[in-house]
Amino acid sequence: MPSYATTFNNTPKRLDYLDFTRGIGIISIVIIHHLKIFPHLHLFLSMFAVPLFFILSGFLFEYQKQQRYPFKEFIIKKFLSLMYPYFTFSVLILLWNIFFFRIFTHSDSQTPLWKIAILLFSTFGYRAFWFVPCLFLSLILFSAVRKTKFYHQIFLSIALCLIVVNFCCKYFHNETFPFSDNYVTQYGYRVLISSVFIYFGAVLYQLTEKVDNRLLFFLTFTLSITMFMLTLFGKTDMGNYDISSVQIGYLCLFYITEIASCYWIILLSKKLTLPLLKPINFLGKYSLIIMFLHMDISVEIAYLILSVFHLNCSTETLSLLVIPLELLILTGIILFINRYCTWLIKMPQKKK
Repeated sequence: MPSYATTFNNTPKRLDYLDFTRGIGIISIVIIHHLKIFPHLHLFLSMFAVPLFFILSGFLFEYQKQQRYPFKEFIIKKFLSLMYPYFTFSVLILLWNIFFFRIFTHSDSQTPLWKIAILLFSTFGYRAFWFVPCLFLSLILFSAVRKTKFYHQIFLSIALCLIVVNFCCKYFHNETFPFSDNYVTQYGYRVLISSVFIYFGAVLYQLTEKVDNRLLFFLTFTLSITMFMLTLFGKTDMGNYDISSVQIGYLCLFYITEIASCYWIILLSKKLTLPLLKPINFLGKYSLIIMFLHMDISVEIAYLILSVFHLNCSTETLSLLVIPLELLILTGIILFINRYCTWLIKMPQKKK
């Protein structure tokens, strides 16, 4: 029987600049979810924040040549790195909702506990938790198809079918996809849309090895800014950029904008190696923990701390103070987990 450790320890070294890219992505997600002002900034960050993580997964898949891994071992590895922490943090979020809302604040959560539990343990996801099962299943789908000779044709066909269905629904019925309000079909759309992003991440890695990066940066940056300006002035319709609820607008424009935006950010990250930017690398390295905690625990602690000072300002202004404070709180939580609660992110290994 093959050793999983042996198979996966032969992967190439870690690319630090991708941690920086993840850091940009996760900070952007925190800002999108909590900043109540600057709608233009919200729009700009939405053009890459979540798809960046899917594209990076495809980028890394090709860099590490993960298609060589036995399929069963690949599933086990991804389950342990993604779904194991998903379930441990799901329990933590449930306990937090019981403690913070019912005991500490003597009030009920906005969402009933039973509904939170169903959303989490069905893997449909509660708040930002939807991302992890979606990434896991998208990677499994991509890995299975990547082993075939016709993976380019298959994923381009998936993308084309999604785009055509989306266009017809949008044009004739003013909705993004048929039955998109159903939990099962919404889950399926998430995975298919995200798997296409993973595919293009793999393609972009191959392009990076063959084409002048300066030319690629110029082309993708120009395209990204052009699409941003067109969206800003109402010349294009891409919806809310929301994969989780499948509210996207025209999918073709969404793919073009997101892929171009993500790619120039990846290329820019390769050049930004200043020591002052190391904290962004740190946040990127532990972006999964931030994804789990930033919409519940850390932001609620931040607002609780600010409430002590009785600041006389609007909610919009207060959100400017919450974001840096929340990132500091998340840094402390990450350090604590790494020191005392590693079992939250890694399954404990039996000592030999």
